[in-house]
Amino acid sequence: MIARMVVPLLGGAPQVWIVCSLCFQTLLLAGYGYVHVVSTRLPLRAQVVLQLLLIAAVFLVLPITVDAATVHRLTQSHPGIGVFLLILRTIGLPFFVLATSSPLLQRWFAELGERDPYHLYAASNAGSMVALFGYPLLVEPTLAVGAQTRAFHTGFAAYTVLVVVCATLALHRRVAAPVDVAPAPAQVRVTQTGLPPVTSPRERWLERGVWIGLSLAPSSLLLGVTTYVTTEVASVPLLWVLPLALYLLSFIFAFAKRQLVAPARVSQALALVTVVVAAVTLAGGIAISKSLLVAAHMGLLFLASVVCHRALAERRPHVERLTEFYLLMSIGGVLGGAFNGLVAPVFFDDLYEYPLAIGMVLLARAAASEQRRRKVLLAAFVTTLLLAGMRFGGRLGTVVWADRSFFGVLKVVRDDRFRLLFSGRALEGKQALAPADAAVPLAYYHPTGPAGDVLRHLPPRPRRVGVIGLGIGSLAAYAQPGDTWTFLELNGAVVGVAESQFTYLEAARARGAAVSVETGDARLTLREGPEARFDFLVLDAFSSDAVPIHLVTREAFAVYRRALAPGGLLLAHVSNDHLALRPVFAALARDARMVAVGRNETTVSPSELALGKLPSDWLAMTERRSELDLVVRTSDQWQPLVPDPSQSVWTDDFANVLAAVRF
Repeated sequence: MIARMVVPLLGGAPQVWIVCSLCFQTLLLAGYGYVHVVSTRLPLRAQVVLQLLLIAAVFLVLPITVDAATVHRLTQSHPGIGVFLLILRTIGLPFFVLATSSPLLQRWFAELGERDPYHLYAASNAGSMVALFGYPLLVEPTLAVGAQTRAFHTGFAAYTVLVVVCATLALHRRVAAPVDVAPAPAQVRVTQTGLPPVTSPRERWLERGVWIGLSLAPSSLLLGVTTYVTTEVASVPLLWVLPLALYLLSFIFAFAKRQLVAPARVSQALALVTVVVAAVTLAGGIAISKSLLVAAHMGLLFLASVVCHRALAERRPHVERLTEFYLLMSIGGVLGGAFNGLVAPVFFDDLYEYPLAIGMVLLARAAASEQRRRKVLLAAFVTTLLLAGMRFGGRLGTVVWADRSFFGVLKVVRDDRFRLLFSGRALEGKQALAPADAAVPLAYYHPTGPAGDVLRHLPPRPRRVGVIGLGIGSLAAYAQPGDTWTFLELNGAVVGVAESQFTYLEAARARGAAVSVETGDARLTLREGPEARFDFLVLDAFSSDAVPIHLVTREAFAVYRRALAPGGLLLAHVSNDHLALRPVFAALARDARMVAVGRNETTVSPSELALGKLPSDWLAMTERRSELDLVVRTSDQWQPLVPDPSQSVWTDDFANVLAAVRF
């Protein structure tokens, strides 16, 4: 919800997402740390009073709002620090209070005489799963962001009532012998699991390290498998929900009172699945269904998480150390996230954190069971296979250049005829190696395709063209002497590769066109730039399977129209395997009082495919119908774009992505 509120104001730069993620992890850790301190230092009545005061303070910042002036003031000087402060100011206190709920209420429950309240952690994660699926499937398609904040306000009020009830029960029905917060003598102390109690300081620190390690490995694996599957296997919208759901489900299985499957069976299944995944990764181009491949990686994540989290559940301490246990689990989760989000993009040029996380999980499996030596050897063997497969398997040619940033992995691959740029498995552009053909734009930008229809037949006068999305600079092939072409690109690494590994930009400049690249979020750049700066504006940020929603809203269209001169043409690339974007753009064009036509080239001939052309879908929109005559007369395949009356207009406040998914 907060992301939907701030991204239109701050753009989709990775700095925004990284800072948001770190802020949430910090607040979660702070919440667990707070509970550990107050539950071990304060009597129950003081805990209750302090918690109710914190909850009451939350209502001073509800409902949650974000205004552009505040965002600008906080982020103008130091954007990273500004985003962090913005998150703290808007949802910092509510999130902190909610983060304290699970460990604190379990501690209070223990005051009623419950010696093993850890099964409530399974209920907590079940609630998280309901929220995880409920937001994209129910909340987002039915409620605007403003209505969501009001619903959250109401929900928090209900939460407050329930906490008051729990506090009352804890105060008035606590058992005569309260929980002893002092360490119990080893000879009388009883654990929930039957494991030998920890007595010496050395054993206690070793135990803490085990808790952290068993939390760190699956946390890193969650992020690793999410990134790998959504970039290297299938970039399906909302696919990121599935691994997170399986991760939460593993907690439910692991901390449940009754175990449906013996831990040994889960451990054996994990070993089998990891060997299969490693073999398939090493084989690379083996013919296998994407669905089966996704299922294999998801199965690996679930089984690995269950093994690690079950090992944690078996090592849960006496309730006197409950809050310490959850605090160290949270530290492990933060370390796993920091490894994937901060360390790996700096030190690795590919997604090597994923096989390393699998190796960590297998080592944790070995440490938590018998026959450790065999299982350590298996961990080393599988990790080696995975690293080799990621390095050498599935190559589509010779990798001549690679770069890793917070946007992902970019690779330039050369085969017999072309030089290609890949972002994960997604093709970003290709150029012919033969000098005679190097000037021809290929893939989705071929002269005989929809893009060529429009850009080859622009009026002969010097033209001002803006392009959102650079790729390898293919569209610069249409730049003519005297033209001014401005590319707007979010990823600075893409700018570097387009300038150094491909020649479209250089060739356009050599022909006498003024070609420049502006780095940053396109919507922010256009909003802050001069009015009417372009005669033609090309939206090429929609060809991948992940659609930047803040670029496809009513407010975004207002920015585009501001950047276009009167009578200017807006050309949008909407090719997408998983989302039906035509109805979305048709509704936006109607809302903006623009007329629109489209050409969807669904197939190309084998000879065209051999020459480097790919099917593509493009739309052209303008204020004046006469301006479209130039487009329509280039090909009879251009057809009017008829709006669907049932299609809602996407706005910064409301966008139903689920309705656009091609199931």
